[in-house]
Amino acid sequence: MIHNLALIEDLELEFSPGLNIVTGETGAGKSIILGAIQMLLGQRADRTRIRRDATSCSVSAIYELAGRPELIAELNQLLEPSGCPPCEQGQLLLRRVITEKTNRNYVNGCPVNLSTLRDLGNLLVDMHGPYDHQSLFDVRRQLQALDTFTGAQLARASCATAYAACQTAQRALEHWERNAPNPAQLENMRYQLDEIEAANLNPDEVAELSHTHSVASNASQLVGILDRCRTALEEDDDAVLQQFGSMMRDLQDVAEIDDQRGPVLIELLEAAIAHTQAFQEELTVVVGQLELDPFALQAIEERLSVVHGLLRKYGPTVERVQEFAAKLRTDLASYDDAEQTRQELQHAVTDAESAHLQIAKKLGKARRKAAPGLATQITDKLKVLGFKDCQFDLAFTDAPPAATGIDRVEFRFAPNPGEGAHNLREIASSGEIARVMLALKTVLAAADRIPVLIFDEIDANIGGTTAAAVGREMARLGGERQILCITHTPQVAAGGSRHFRVQKHVTSQRTHAEVSILKSTEKIDEVARMLGSTDNSCVVKDHARELIKMAKAAS
Repeated sequence: MIHNLALIEDLELEFSPGLNIVTGETGAGKSIILGAIQMLLGQRADRTRIRRDATSCSVSAIYELAGRPELIAELNQLLEPSGCPPCEQGQLLLRRVITEKTNRNYVNGCPVNLSTLRDLGNLLVDMHGPYDHQSLFDVRRQLQALDTFTGAQLARASCATAYAACQTAQRALEHWERNAPNPAQLENMRYQLDEIEAANLNPDEVAELSHTHSVASNASQLVGILDRCRTALEEDDDAVLQQFGSMMRDLQDVAEIDDQRGPVLIELLEAAIAHTQAFQEELTVVVGQLELDPFALQAIEERLSVVHGLLRKYGPTVERVQEFAAKLRTDLASYDDAEQTRQELQHAVTDAESAHLQIAKKLGKARRKAAPGLATQITDKLKVLGFKDCQFDLAFTDAPPAATGIDRVEFRFAPNPGEGAHNLREIASSGEIARVMLALKTVLAAADRIPVLIFDEIDANIGGTTAAAVGREMARLGGERQILCITHTPQVAAGGSRHFRVQKHVTSQRTHAEVSILKSTEKIDEVARMLGSTDNSCVVKDHARELIKMAKAAS
């Protein structure tokens, strides 16, 4: 279902099994339908395609998967990581909603990203058009086609896994060699560790040393202050303790007069005298402690210098210095066994490469065994498509180890007898390469489990009996897959099991594209139009009827 996409306001289509044909004048809107399908397959949406005056456009589709349990299992496996519900009753629902600012994608009603749509699309639809002919020139795609025919997908996946293990092992070796220190660096690391361990740092030491140094470096000033306090207590003419003695004698006189308050005051003064005497004794002790040996002060300063130096180099805290030392111990322990570590990593690379080579050779053997069969089947199909004396083959050469193995495969084609085979990229005719593409897809249909094939004008630049042969092959392929074919070739259109015609018209100064399913008489008219009829010619209509009749007989 398509809503507000370009020229299409509302459109609901149901494609039948077999060969579905879509025709219409150039610019009628066929490409819009194809674009809608591509959107559902994960292609990025062009917001300029939203119909004028609309705020959004949407595309949705239901895939009927009944009778394909293996495909359903693969789809469900892709859906599970996204939290999407599985395909129920053999159906998969896809939907996209595009606005000027947002892009929302849904699978079975669950929001997903474009990557999930693309992954699902790779299992559901294989799309080909004139632009895809160039893909046949890519030797990587040719190798993939051979593997599909060979049924070597699992072996190919194992080869890719083995190659990934090679890369992982190689990266580990390169990382070690890149980060392994040279002898000078190792010597410096050992010096750093010895320096830190020799200092025997304590996290509480810095604060204690700083306090001790502050006191010791100001000892003379502190002793002077405390001596003045001690003198004021007992040595001055008006010393505090002497004044306390005089006060005690006076309070005893008070006690004789006031036997209630006097004893209380005497008791408080006695306590003050006791505290003052304790203060005096503590002053004596502290002054004695402050008389520090100059050599002890020097030792403290030297220790502080060592500690602060380590903090500047490896800190800024003692804890960070200790962490750095722990890392040095670990690294040095590792590098002390450097040669053993290097050999272990090199052996890992060698083992991984050997395992990959073994799998790649086995895969290459299977490819070479299957290649003649693929070449024969494609040659037979090409003969049906008009190349009566052609020859198709596959040439193998060695390739550097890769995820796909150690083989390079080149498709070669000799369309004319006596001219010799050439690589596909050397074929100049797009009509020839189009038929090679169709032959390949027809041969691979049995091995490829993708249920839907879309051909967008793949029959361009061919005509006559060749076009009729292409139409018959597409119809036969439709017996195994659902085919959607956009075409301007009447011989191809004649063989469709269901025929859609795309037309556009103007209503209230707005252009609309509409799609209709053609009945038998309408199909005759459409094929006649494609044959060039402009005046409802009976002769052309008879030709159209004959084409349709011949297509049905052939299928």
